Amino acid sequence: MLQSTVFETVACDTGLQRVPGSAPTLVAHVSNRSVTRHGLEARFTGDVLGEPCSMDASPPSRTRRRHRGLGLAELLVALAISAAVLTAVAVATDASFTAYKVNQENAALMQRARLAMYRILSEIRTSDTHSPITASLSTTFQTGVAVTDTGIKMYDDNDVLRTYSFDSANSRLLVNINGSSHVLAEGVQAFRVKFEPMKSAASVRSGGVYDLLKRATITLTVRTNAATSASSETTGDQTVTISSSVMPRRNLF
Repeated sequence: MLQSTVFETVACDTGLQRVPGSAPTLVAHVSNRSVTRHGLEARFTGDVLGEPCSMDASPPSRTRRRHRGLGLAELLVALAISAAVLTAVAVATDASFTAYKVNQENAALMQRARLAMYRILSEIRTSDTHSPITASLSTTFQTGVAVTDTGIKMYDDNDVLRTYSFDSANSRLLVNINGSSHVLAEGVQAFRVKFEPMKSAASVRSGGVYDLLKRATITLTVRTNAATSASSETTGDQTVTISSSVMPRRNLF
C-alpha cells in the first residue's frame, strides 16, 4: 500500500484532478519518473498532457550486479585440463622423436649390412674354388653333404686367396686378403654360410669328390654397439638380419 504523500514528491506541473465518477488522478508532463519513499518505489508513466499517470509500486531493484572473479574450484578444473592436454602433447612428441630415431638406426644398419652382403655375393659369384674355413666341414662338403660354416674362402681371378670370417669375440665380420686382415662390418651378431656342393666335369668323369660350390646361402645379423653408436645411434637397441643366395657363374658354365 502506497501513502498518498508519495504524490507530493513528484515534480509535476499540475496537481490532482478529479474526473467525474472516478477517483482523483494525477495529471503530469513527466515520463518514466519514479520516487522512492518508505522502502517502496513508485514509477509514473505518461507523456501526454491530460493523460493519467500510472504508478507502479515495487521493491527497489538492483541496477548493478556484483561482478565475481575466478573461483578456486574453477581454477583447479582449468589447471587439470591444461595439465592433461600438455601431457598428451608431450607423449605424442616423444613418440614421434623415438620413431624417427628407430627408423634412422634401422636405415643405417640396413645400409651397412647390405654393403657387406653385396661385396661377399659379388666375389662368390665371380670367383672359383670355394670351401668352408673349418677343416672338418670342408671334408664333409667334399662328400656331397650340405654344411653350414661361419666363414668362406675362395680364390679370385688373380689366384689370390680371400677369406670371410666371423669374429664373435669382437662382433666383427673380417675379410682376409692374402694374409692381410680388414674389418668389413661392425656390430655383427651372426654370420653363417650354407654350402651346397656339386661335382665338376672332371670329377664326374673320374668319379672324384664334390669339388665345386653349387649355391651359397648367406645370413648376416647386425646390431648397434659401442663402435657404431658414435654416428647418432643407440647401443644394442636395433637389430637387422638379411639373407641372400648366390651361385658361382664359373661353376655353372
